Amino acid sequence: MSDLSEQLALDLERIEVDTWRSITEAAPPETARSLGVSWCRIGPALAAAASRLDVLMYNLVVGLGVGTPARESDVDQAIQFFRAAGSPRFMVTLAPHAAPSAIGSWLTARGFRLHNHWIKLWRTVSDPVSGVPDPRVREMGPAHAEAFARCSVEAFDLPEAGVPWLAATVGRPGFRHYAAFDGDDAVGFGALYVDGGVGWLGMASTRPSHRRQGIQSALIATRLREAVAGSG
Repeated sequence: MSDLSEQLALDLERIEVDTWRSITEAAPPETARSLGVSWCRIGPALAAAASRLDVLMYNLVVGLGVGTPARESDVDQAIQFFRAAGSPRFMVTLAPHAAPSAIGSWLTARGFRLHNHWIKLWRTVSDPVSGVPDPRVREMGPAHAEAFARCSVEAFDLPEAGVPWLAATVGRPGFRHYAAFDGDDAVGFGALYVDGGVGWLGMASTRPSHRRQGIQSALIATRLREAVAGSG
């Protein structure tokens, strides 16, 4: 934490907000209706809901108290948003630099409890990416969007309705998706979202038949190289 500057903390949280907004906006109208997908801004923060998915990762608040100090009323606004959306539960993610320090007490006073520590790793593009490019990995396009989405849905135990939603993220501005291939068969996936000189890596999944073969390590390295190349 000592080398995480306030500006870097702001940039990292901003890319998290922007990525989740883009993912939420990607939901096709029918999918948005069936899964209860909606979002709203609470100052610079984002509240994103998929109310018919009892999955905290898809019912969350990100960016609260970063860049602009949060207000106690922001917590109440988030509660009201998810209550109106019909979400059975949701989480508020707090970055280390979230301000003011009273946010935690505001949350606990309203019945929130610490659920876990969601670790986010970061690095600069100036650090070299180790290893050599893996020939199994290449950028994918719409032709593999459904395979990417289906693998993600199965990996994270999401309903079938999530397939068109995640598939719709392929080709969105800022997003680049990558696949690892076994011959012509796409067997592992990961996404890169870049905006304002900051990148986000996520949406990673591998078919059970191809796990423990270094696929995710290769996908991470490829996305890092692409992010570094794009920064120049």
